[in-house]
Amino acid sequence: MTIEDQGGALGASSGCPTCGTQVNPGARYCQGCGSPVAGDDRASVSPAQPPAGAGNPGPGYPPPYQGPYQAPYQPPSQGPYPGPYQAPYQGPYQPPYPGYYSPVPVGQRTNGMAIASLVLGIVWLWWIGSILALVFGYIALGQIKQRHESGRGMAIAGVVLGWVGIVTGVFFGVLLAVAARHVNTTSFGP
Repeated sequence: MTIEDQGGALGASSGCPTCGTQVNPGARYCQGCGSPVAGDDRASVSPAQPPAGAGNPGPGYPPPYQGPYQAPYQPPSQGPYPGPYQAPYQGPYQPPYPGYYSPVPVGQRTNGMAIASLVLGIVWLWWIGSILALVFGYIALGQIKQRHESGRGMAIAGVVLGWVGIVTGVFFGVLLAVAARHVNTTSFGP
């Protein structure tokens, strides 16, 4: 490397037109920015395009290594994306096979009296609930037959529980009457 390549000979200095750094006379390139100096007849590179190796990061630092160009990593090509899974064609839609029973049709209402009959038959309420369960159950069965509503099973269960409550009430009433008569006829003293 010669002195001219490193910035020229020693002597009077002038300023760089690009960065304003003092440049020695006869220097071909500025030591600060690497652009060609205006008085050099041999400079054939324009200031917008510095020569190869220019762009020195600063005094005391070597120029950065510029190896051959290498494209960034890209995974190997796998062809076009296949898209979402599609099931094979199975023909037109067919409804499922009928089961052992048919479900309640959509839109069919459950009778409110049947619900009340079932609830009162379960609750019992000292035989008053049993009597009301019988009344509501029989009314519900008539309405269900007339209006084609659902809830027939609940109405029947309410009627059965009502009769069970009535029979149980009668049984305990008879038992209580017999026990009261027995207590009056027996004496507990000497």
